[in-house]
Parts: sequence; structure tokens; C-alpha cells
Amino acid sequence: MPPNEKVDANEYANHSRVHQNLKNDQNLLVALAWVVPSEQRMFKLYLETLFVDSTESTNNEERPLLTMGGCDSSEKMFTFLRAFLPNQRTWSFRWIFYHVLPTMFSKNTISKIKVIISDGDAQEYDQIDHAINLLCPHVERIRCGWHVIDRGWDRHGPTSNHYYDKLSFQTITSNVRDWMFSWCSLSVETEEEFNISKQFFVQYVCSKDVIDKLDITYSKIVLNFFRLNVEPVLPNLVFYTRKKLDILIIPAMSNLRVLSVVLNTDVHQ
Repeated sequence: MPPNEKVDANEYANHSRVHQNLKNDQNLLVALAWVVPSEQRMFKLYLETLFVDSTESTNNEERPLLTMGGCDSSEKMFTFLRAFLPNQRTWSFRWIFYHVLPTMFSKNTISKIKVIISDGDAQEYDQIDHAINLLCPHVERIRCGWHVIDRGWDRHGPTSNHYYDKLSFQTITSNVRDWMFSWCSLSVETEEEFNISKQFFVQYVCSKDVIDKLDITYSKIVLNFFRLNVEPVLPNLVFYTRKKLDILIIPAMSNLRVLSVVLNTDVHQ
């Protein structure tokens, strides 16, 4: 563990011992990870794709709950590993990927993982990258489209509170979000299709139709969200960059409605 992470971990341990009034001969529970045998078996059956996520406010100690899951042949998700972490600092994730995974599963099992999908936590996917280089350099890490687009929109996208025409807001917002999600699916299979779709996307967001029904502020907020939150991670998000993996990760989405929007777009100069 790097020196700065050791300092961070020691500070957490010292603060927790004082807060809980522990004596010198008492141990402090820092983290806990477990695997249920039946779920471990499921992972060994469907271990090509690994999903990693962490959530807050799941327990009365306010510990982050990290889960690892997979997807079976019926495209149903299952969880095979759970861990209560002390926090979401780098050293906590390092413990998961450097110690827990290699302890819970054999090298042969880990070697068969092809893809790891993570959420938007920078410390989390930074440790995933380190673990990939150390444990399984053959694995490709990609980002979760739902975390990037859906959760990102909730934090940085426009809200309906500022618009009187709720129907137009819902329709246009649905078009915009579905359009970005289409890049993560089989709807956009090649780099050329993606580049064309992205150009039309920007034109649609800035089109006269969108501005007249809502306003220029809506367009600016959407473009700002796209430029700052979506575009930087597109290499780890779009489908065409990972189709060589030969794994169906995200179910196909219909692109017909998005195409109908494109064909009726009047670009606002």
C-alpha cells in the first residue's frame, strides 16, 4: 500500500477506535466481505462479465455496501459478493481488488473474466484498472451507461421545474437520453455510425424546434452535461469499441424513434 494510503487508513483506524472507546486489547472491525456458496457457483457458471457497484445508506453504521454481480444466460442479474467497506477511499477499494478477489476465487476463475463494468466512482475504477494490470491484464474495463447517463442526468441535467410545457420537456428529454443510451447498444455498431449519430445529436439539441418548445438554456445545460460528463468517458462506454469482446452486455435498444427525430431536425443556426 502506498504511504499516503497507509496514513489515510491509520487515521481512520485511530479515529474509529477513539469514537468506539475501544481498549488496546480490543480489535477493530474495519471491513467485511462474504460470498454465499450458491451465488459463488452462479459466478463460476457466468463469469465473463463482472459488475461492480457501491451504494450508500444501506445500514445503520453508514458503511458503503459494495456488490459484485454477473449476468446469466437469460440476461438476469445476480449478486455473488458483498462487502461492507469503512469508506470509499482508495485503500478500501484496493483491499477488495488486491486481496478479497484473489482470496475468494482461484486464479483460473479470475483468468476467465473478460469485462468489468463499474459505476462512476473515480477511486473505484482507478483501483479496478490497477487490479486488472496486476491480476488479469486480459480484462477490459468499461463504464456503466446507466450510471453515466441516468445518474449523471439527475445531478447535472435540466429539471422540469423551470418549464411550463411539461409534455414537451418530457418528450425532448426522453429523446435526448434515449439517443445517448443508443450509443451503448447494438443500435450503433460502428465508429462511423457513432460519429454521425453524435453530430446529429448535437444538432438536435441546438435545433430551433427544441429551443422554441423549451429555451436556449435547456440546450446549453444538455450540451454542458454531454461535454463534461458523457463525452470524456465515451471510449469506455460506446458499443462499437467493445463488440470485439463477443459478449452481449447491454440488451439492444430500438433506434427507430431516434431516427425519426433526426429526419425531422431543423438545425438552429
